[in-house]
Amino acid sequence: MPIDATMTLNEPQHRFELIVDGHMAYEVFERFAGGIAYVHTLVPKALEGRGVGSALVRQLMDYARREHLLVRPDCSFVKAWLGKHPEYQDLSLAHGAKPEPRQPPPYAPQDATLPHHPQPAEPLRIPPRRAEIGGGLAVARALPSRHQRTIGAWCFLDHAGPAHFGPGHGMRVGPHPHIGLQTFTWMLEGQVLHRDSLGNEQLIRPGQVNLMTAGRGIAHTEESFAGQTQLHAAQLWIALPERVAQMAPRFDHYPDLPRWRQDGAEAVLLAGSFMGQQSPVQVHSPLVGIDWFAPQGAALRLPLRPDFEYGVMPLTGSANVQGQAVAADELLYLPPGAAELALDLPAGTRALLVGGEPLGEDITLWWNFVGHRQEDIAQAHADWLAGSARFGNVPGFDGPPLQAPPLPWTVSDAMDNGASSGV
Repeated sequence: MPIDATMTLNEPQHRFELIVDGHMAYEVFERFAGGIAYVHTLVPKALEGRGVGSALVRQLMDYARREHLLVRPDCSFVKAWLGKHPEYQDLSLAHGAKPEPRQPPPYAPQDATLPHHPQPAEPLRIPPRRAEIGGGLAVARALPSRHQRTIGAWCFLDHAGPAHFGPGHGMRVGPHPHIGLQTFTWMLEGQVLHRDSLGNEQLIRPGQVNLMTAGRGIAHTEESFAGQTQLHAAQLWIALPERVAQMAPRFDHYPDLPRWRQDGAEAVLLAGSFMGQQSPVQVHSPLVGIDWFAPQGAALRLPLRPDFEYGVMPLTGSANVQGQAVAADELLYLPPGAAELALDLPAGTRALLVGGEPLGEDITLWWNFVGHRQEDIAQAHADWLAGSARFGNVPGFDGPPLQAPPLPWTVSDAMDNGASSGV
């Protein structure tokens, strides 16, 4: 009997899952620069003899091909399957596949080194990756990607929802650590409760921003507030420049942001400055973030800073950006040099505009950490595993902390790559 179920990516648990007749088969994976290792296949007894394992591995290989990843078959089942399917052996390191010269490594949340590259000369369309966060909430992830690592200091962009769920469900992300970044949540629908290891407990409502500055280290949780049945939000990270990467952690809540109407659109200035408006959100790099909503449609001609790079992502509906049609959840990257943005929004469209001065610093993004040296990441990883006071505890949350995956490099590798000091 053919297996027509589609596997899903469970990034927090580091596995791909395939549900068949209410039973779950899964593959545990690890990421490394330019590739993915499939390390353990589990097929429950109820699904044995039905070809579920083979169907799962075929989808794993199709995923690797779509994402331009090489495959390291650490699992004997995957290795044996590849031996019987030569059409996929060009992906397998065990069968002699080699990375293409100068191929930029694809985005992987567990292993993404984000070097400073020259910007593309033309607009660049970035398709979203589908992922899930705590509670099984589906997100469209646009940054970082193999196409474009950062936009200014914006180094991560998830669009969550719009989602509807029953009472007691929704977002639920257990205690997890951050360093070297600011988490930025823009809430559109629903309510989410933030708790952190500094003792903050803050409910974020539609039209508000939560900003958590991780600095040298913080832990936090996020969960849909009791009774909520919907959620729609944009969640972003801002890489802290090296000069402030070790600053003290803090949390800020911004219930009131600059708002105005322009040519039929409603605008909210989330970060930075624009056309004489200034957001109160405290950031540490030259950047901007604006939410545009056109209830009846709008044709906007917006001034840009030529020294900024920008990205436009429709959150609902579609948009026409600099003459290019952009679908919901796609991100159109605009390199520095433009002085004006032509942004046409059909009725009901909401679009997020982000921008900033090109980062100009190499960073490594791995799991929930941003570091300027691999050793920074390795030390943060060790401290989280050890339960160090560096990250502390999150009071009030009744679930276990997230478990960090293994590092994709060794500490000695980090030293060899030029790391000179721990955190």
